[in-house]
Amino acid sequence: MADQCPGCGNEFDECTCGRKKGETPENVKEICLYAWLGEDEHGSGVVGIKQALVPAGFIPLVAKDDFKIDREYIQQALQRQADTFGKTIRLCKFVFVEEIVTLEPNGG
Repeated sequence: MADQCPGCGNEFDECTCGRKKGETPENVKEICLYAWLGEDEHGSGVVGIKQALVPAGFIPLVAKDDFKIDREYIQQALQRQADTFGKTIRLCKFVFVEEIVTLEPNGG
């Protein structure tokens, strides 16, 4: 059985959307991720993604839209954390470089 294009559903040799097998779609390449990063508050030296406490628990402060993650109340909370623990916290932008693993549906 030949591989099917996830874009149009046809086999890759009959693809009608122009996608090549193994090619990353443009709409994936265009996504940027924004994340608040900082050193662990307890002095381990490990840098990681900062978290926020919400009613459901802790969530990582990562988003694909900078306006969702660059809110004043988030900055204020992280500023208090930076002041309390003496650690710098940065909002960083990540852009697509390489597709490492692709998991396609198993046509079942």
